Amino acid sequence: MTYKRLPTRWQDCASLSIGLWLLVSPWAINYPNDNELVWSVSSWIATAIMAIALFTVCLPNIWSECLIFGIAAWTIASPLIVNQDVTAPDQRLYQLMMIDSVLASVFLLVFSLWVIFEDGRLQKMVLRGL
Repeated sequence: MTYKRLPTRWQDCASLSIGLWLLVSPWAINYPNDNELVWSVSSWIATAIMAIALFTVCLPNIWSECLIFGIAAWTIASPLIVNQDVTAPDQRLYQLMMIDSVLASVFLLVFSLWVIFEDGRLQKMVLRGL
């Protein structure tokens, strides 16, 4: 089975930029320093998105788009799954952090789905039953 090389798309560069924003946003939004879990998860997710997006910019393929989609879906779902006990003074900052990560992840979902459905190979695989 031969795979055609996809051209680099603007969505891939946008995903890379969003990954960079997610890496910088803890400092820009001033995440609380006492919550190491939020800092580490945020930086790992951002680093993973940036690495996959950079790989996709250099060597476009559909599977990296699926990986970005999965990470973005997890980033949207994780605040609902991992419910943290937030005290009242931190509530507003926590909401801002959630809005930031969810909004960035929604853009990642849209961009990755856009590329996936624009490509058409994944649609053919799904219709054939993988």
